[in-house]
Amino acid sequence: MISHSECNGVKDIQDETIIMLILFILSEVAELLQEWLHKGERDLDTARLTLDNRHEYTDIICYHCQQAVEKYLKAYLVYLDTPFEKKHDLGYRIDLIVENDKDIEQFYDFVETLSGYAVEIRYPDDWSEPNIEEAIPDNALIVLLPDYDSILAEKNRELAEANKEPGQTIVHVRIKKLKASRIEDLALQLA
Repeated sequence: MISHSECNGVKDIQDETIIMLILFILSEVAELLQEWLHKGERDLDTARLTLDNRHEYTDIICYHCQQAVEKYLKAYLVYLDTPFEKKHDLGYRIDLIVENDKDIEQFYDFVETLSGYAVEIRYPDDWSEPNIEEAIPDNALIVLLPDYDSILAEKNRELAEANKEPGQTIVHVRIKKLKASRIEDLALQLA
């Protein structure tokens, strides 16, 4: 016959095994989540570098932005513990996420626009050079961020966040340098 203390010892071992198994699973999930975030960040960095150095390469910039969003959505699905198929469809990923997070629905129009940059843009027969205006969603809030004035840039960011409407996209426009204006006799007045 097994004594009470022996039963507790077996139970303690079982509890430790379960805890170790849970920690292992969590570490695997955290590692996969980190990998998707890392890949997304690399695509976003590539888009930023290209925009800063070769802004006329809009097809490459748009492609890497789409890829970054796709990888960030995959990371979010891993976080939600939601299995997903290997397909390049942002709408499909949003559909899966909506089951757990209704707030993501506001991004359907945005990802629909962005999805066109995943495949079609890479092939000459279906390709047209995107321009910056096409990449800006309708009703977007445009925010000017002067590189030469970090205080003004931060203030503009704060104002945009405070004044955006639900579901409205904020588009940041970085201004590296201003040239002398050709405007004469400019007068400002409060509305």
